[in-house]
Amino acid sequence: MADSLDVDAMIRRFRERAKAVKNRPLPPIAGEERARFIEQAKIDFQDFAIIGDAKGEIRDGILHLWVDLRPPTGAGNRRQLRNGGEPGGVRAVMAGESDRLRSAFELIDAANAEDPNTIEHEGERRPKELVHAEMVTEWVLRLDPDADEAQLLAARAHHLRRWEIPRSSYPEGRKGYLRWRSDLKKKHAEDVARILRAVGYDEETVAKVGRIVRKEGLGRDPCVQTHEDALCLVFLETQLADVAESLGEEKTLEVLRRTAKKMSPRALRLAMELPLREREMALLRRALAEDPGETATGP
Repeated sequence: MADSLDVDAMIRRFRERAKAVKNRPLPPIAGEERARFIEQAKIDFQDFAIIGDAKGEIRDGILHLWVDLRPPTGAGNRRQLRNGGEPGGVRAVMAGESDRLRSAFELIDAANAEDPNTIEHEGERRPKELVHAEMVTEWVLRLDPDADEAQLLAARAHHLRRWEIPRSSYPEGRKGYLRWRSDLKKKHAEDVARILRAVGYDEETVAKVGRIVRKEGLGRDPCVQTHEDALCLVFLETQLADVAESLGEEKTLEVLRRTAKKMSPRALRLAMELPLREREMALLRRALAEDPGETATGP
């Protein structure tokens, strides 16, 4: 059975069942019978949604499901909701979230939804930067349940309209690559600043978001470190397989060593729990076990 079970498809089915329960019409009943129906629907939705929000893999014939059931903490009673209840794309929000945060998220998401590059995520093909923005936001909240609005905004806008400055527009080689990455960070910070001012954020918040997006103080500022940890974890989840296929084993190990140097010890432990394929997990284990050697210069 382990060989034939598609874990991602199973999780999608639970997500679809949760959606079906949520949209189930009330039958023509009243009184206690109506109350019992509503209560059962709530229980059914909760059960299906818990599995629908899980991450899973089969390892050594055993199905492993990771479900974060920790209670919300911190100001604003943080929680995670799926966009419109639809499959795909976890959107990190706060119960009672501010109109500014909601408006900023909507504008950032609308911009990233124009990305012509797409990836498959949770069984659905969607704009790449939109998916990555949602995943980084989710990871920031998991790493720091008390993350403030500036951290969430930086996570959501970390690669805002990134495709507009392609790598091919810069010279080949390490020097051209680093200049490209530096210019991208400046552009992302400037683009999100315009959105934040438009929805009414103060200059202090705008400045903090910019610092996080530009990764100023990496290794010293806990907010920036959390941001970088989230970026690296999403890279491992969504891009490692393609990198390994494109670069080969040795160059992929170099990439992983540089990535690991930027991550906190906690993020490295979480990386080892990611549901990666056997080949990618083996490469990650090798990279973490061997002497990193080269010093990272930053993404």
